[in-house]
Amino acid sequence: LAGIRIFPVVKYISIENISFEKQFQAGILLTDSTVRHITISNCDFYRQYNYGIQLNGKYHNVAKCFFNEVDGHAIDCNHGKSSEIHHNNFLNNGGFRNSGIGGQANCTSIAANFCDSIWIHHNKIDSAGYCGVTADGAYCLIEKNIAQHCMLLNNDGAPFKAFGTMS
Repeated sequence: LAGIRIFPVVKYISIENISFEKQFQAGILLTDSTVRHITISNCDFYRQYNYGIQLNGKYHNVAKCFFNEVDGHAIDCNHGKSSEIHHNNFLNNGGFRNSGIGGQANCTSIAANFCDSIWIHHNKIDSAGYCGVTADGAYCLIEKNIAQHCMLLNNDGAPFKAFGTMS
C-alpha cells in the first residue's frame, strides 16, 4: 500500500533521492502522531492514488520533491505541528474527481488539516483539480508560493485557502 511506511515512535529519519510510482495509499506514509523529525528531500512521486506523502506527527521537513499526477493530496499533513513544506514542485495533481481520497478537499496539492504552526513556502503548483494549498488550523504561514491553474475540477475553493482554528 505504501512505498515507505514509518511506524509509531520513530524519530530522526532522512529519506532522500528516491522515486515512488503507483502506490495505492502513499509513496511515504506516516500515520501516527508520535512520529518526529522526518526529513524527506529530493524525492519524486508519480501517479500515487491517495497521497504522495501522508504526514502525521511533528517537526517534519519536506523539501525539493516533485509530485506528478497524484489523485488525492500530493502532500497531506494531518494533525501535524511545527513542520515545514518548501521548494517542492507540483504538476497535474488531482486530475480525476472520483479518484484519490474522495470528499470535498480531494484533488489538492498541499493539504494541512488541523495543523499547528506549519510553514509552507517557495512551492510551485501547476494544474490542481481543487486547491493549490489548504491550511486548516492555527498559526500556519503560507508565503512565497506560486499556484497557477488551480480548481480545474471543483470551483468553490481557491489557489490558497484557509479555514478555522484548532479545537
